[in-house]
Amino acid sequence: MMLKEIIGHKQLVRFLLKNLKNQQMAHAYIFQGPVGIGKRVVAQAFAQAFLCLQPREDGDACQSCQACYLFQAGTHPEFIQIQPEGNSIKIEQVRQLQQTLTLKPVLERGRVVLIQQADGMTEESANSLLKILEEPPERTVFLLLTDRPFALLETIRSRCQTLQFYPLNNEEMREFAGKVMPEGWQGEIETLLLLAEGIPGKLEEFLQEKGLALTRQQVITGLKDILAQGVSCCFRQAEEWEKEKELLSVKLEILLSIFRDLLVHELAAENQLTLNRDCEPLLKEMKQRLQREQILVITDSILKAQRLLTTNVNIRLLLEWLFLQIARYGG
Repeated sequence: MMLKEIIGHKQLVRFLLKNLKNQQMAHAYIFQGPVGIGKRVVAQAFAQAFLCLQPREDGDACQSCQACYLFQAGTHPEFIQIQPEGNSIKIEQVRQLQQTLTLKPVLERGRVVLIQQADGMTEESANSLLKILEEPPERTVFLLLTDRPFALLETIRSRCQTLQFYPLNNEEMREFAGKVMPEGWQGEIETLLLLAEGIPGKLEEFLQEKGLALTRQQVITGLKDILAQGVSCCFRQAEEWEKEKELLSVKLEILLSIFRDLLVHELAAENQLTLNRDCEPLLKEMKQRLQREQILVITDSILKAQRLLTTNVNIRLLLEWLFLQIARYGG
């Protein structure tokens, strides 16, 4: 994909194209933003443009030279990708990178090193990468992708140019949806856009769930039951959610959006930023029950549950803990 074909991130893309056109690239960039925002897509398009042997006048990739063909086939020898092995990027991976960088490039244009989930580096691997960044090889660009920039070493951040990725606007999300949405989803477009919150990756995830509107209604109904019935309902809800493990990430995202709306109600006089506008009565009721600090505790609990869901956690216990938190403060 060419940089100019990317939907959204217009200011950021213009900046990168200007860098490419003027041959004024930083030796290292940090692409930071939420999971699914499009960091990897932009990074790959930038890498292809940088490695292109016959770049266009605006700095973008030509799509027709040898380097572009190799890149599109996933076999470009100077495009190096590193990602966590297991839960982290290990020192051996960075040492292997160091060895590779001592070799002369097969294609003279340069090299791009793409490090996904760069915040997953161990202390050893991070310090090893720092040494490379302190004396970067000529014509080599490093792209560090992260949704947790605070987890990167300050010394690494200081040696990189940071680019922040922001959610797409509604028009851009509709354009993106038009490209990826299969037949039969048009009736749920508003629900999809509401839940995706401007993040393309979320929209693609939700597209895997065919009964999204029904799933959302189940979450809302379950939340109402927990608030009305308290502790006695929490274990039943946890049991029901556990039966559909494949929907847990979607359900937690829906639940999080409701408490996010509650914070909007709490902090803003106008509720134009509310996502779940059909839940206004529920939000008003919850606002009367919950103080701001309690809303923040529950929101943090949902975020923690989302993180733990990716680990080897006991799902039933995790859900029971989360619902008991909601019942404790909102019951």
